[in-house]
Amino acid sequence: MKTRRCARFRRTARLAAAVAAGLLLLLSSQPGRAEGGPQPLAAGKDAPLFETVDIEGKPFALKEAIAAGPVMLVFWSVFCGSCRDELPILQQEFPKFEERKIRLIAVNLDVAAQRKAVKNFAKKEGFSFVMALNEDDTKTYDIDKLYDVKMTPALYLIGKDGKVVFSHYGPLNPEELEEVLTKVPA
Repeated sequence: MKTRRCARFRRTARLAAAVAAGLLLLLSSQPGRAEGGPQPLAAGKDAPLFETVDIEGKPFALKEAIAAGPVMLVFWSVFCGSCRDELPILQQEFPKFEERKIRLIAVNLDVAAQRKAVKNFAKKEGFSFVMALNEDDTKTYDIDKLYDVKMTPALYLIGKDGKVVFSHYGPLNPEELEEVLTKVPA
């Protein structure tokens, strides 16, 4: 009996911690943050290179992606409502990315234990872009630290020269996204 109560308490504590983290991410990702709040890595800076794995466990290297052309990185979490809303918009607008030879890479910031939820969400939504992981079962890649991600969603457009062309915290609507895509040098 005591063992069941302890296990139930641990599950409840983990769930409460996950909900609290999700609420913090959700609140931090809302538009309209105060002037002077956290800012993403500035345009003109070199984009930090990283290697990780995707949700299927296949290796992914940003350097190789950039060598093929411009890249749009989107940092997100399954606990972020704005992220869950924005990723389907990105999928819908994805043909415009392909027209412009831009690769879309979504970097999930959830812990390894959430991988199943991440995979289920990606499958349910039919995402056709790369879903990279910040953490897997064996390693934390700290991509969020490289990009100094303070809130989600965080978006970075990287030119084929490896420089940040555009960066933004918070969701973008399709019109704003279209404007961002025009920032990629031809």
